[in-house]
Amino acid sequence: MIAARAGALQELIRDGQNGLLFDPGNALALSEAIVTLSSVRGLSLGLIAEGIKTVGSHSWDLTVEAVFDALQSLL
Repeated sequence: MIAARAGALQELIRDGQNGLLFDPGNALALSEAIVTLSSVRGLSLGLIAEGIKTVGSHSWDLTVEAVFDALQSLL
C-alpha cells in the first residue's frame, strides 16, 4: 500500500514495513514511492505479508475483546 501520512493511516501503516508513506501534497514523494515499489525486487511481497499481519491484528473479534477487557478493568 502507498498512502499519504494523514489521519489514521499513519497509525496502521509503518513506512517500509507494511506499506510506503508519503507527505500529503508531495507529488514527487508519491512518484518515488511508486517507482520504489515497482523496482525493488521482493518489496511488494514483503509489504503484503506484513500488511496481512496488520489486518489480522485489527479484526472485529480482537477489537471487541479489547473493549470488554477495558470495561472490566473499570469495574
